[in-house]
Amino acid sequence: MKNNNTIQLFNTIYIVLFLIVLLPLLFIEKGEIVILINSVNTPTTDLFFKYVTYIGDGILFVPLILGLLFVRYSYAIIGAIIAVSHGLLLSLLKKVIFKGAPRPTAFFEDTSMLHFIEGVKVHTSNSFPSGHTATAFAFCLFLTYLFNKKSWGTLFLFLAIMAGLSRLYLLQHFYIDVVVGGLIGSGVSIITWKIFETKNLPNWMNKKIGSTY
Repeated sequence: MKNNNTIQLFNTIYIVLFLIVLLPLLFIEKGEIVILINSVNTPTTDLFFKYVTYIGDGILFVPLILGLLFVRYSYAIIGAIIAVSHGLLLSLLKKVIFKGAPRPTAFFEDTSMLHFIEGVKVHTSNSFPSGHTATAFAFCLFLTYLFNKKSWGTLFLFLAIMAGLSRLYLLQHFYIDVVVGGLIGSGVSIITWKIFETKNLPNWMNKKIGSTY
């Protein structure tokens, strides 16, 4: 398994990032950040956030995992574990523990102040936590491990943050939903990678499709 300064660096960056973004939850009322971010809109930002939000679509894990079978079985297995485990945790929180939690458009009594983006279906319930944000952070951090370069890691971090912001801009989630979602996705990736990193993997897991045993 890969184990170097780049991976440790980005693990630290993600942890520090979430320590910082948790602070506003202590001082800002629910919904204020959604209104602020949604109000700073232009046709360009409408288009950008409309599509960058798809980074949080769980289906992206499928081609990645399939492709990794041709690189190394262990990477494909790690990706599958990350995808399944964070998905199950999200389902438990969204559909059982916090089932029905209102989203911004159901929370605000006056929606005339909100900016809606054409072609985006805005949901009204099961707000906590943000599934798209969780998936975006899980996916992008996993890609950071795989590419193992600071430049790529910086790009993936930027994309994950943008995906999280898109959920606020598109009125799909509250700030706390996005923060907790990002924590879940990042945490699952970090923990899963570290578990495999500390194990002596069987030889077959270092093989790939087409390898000679």
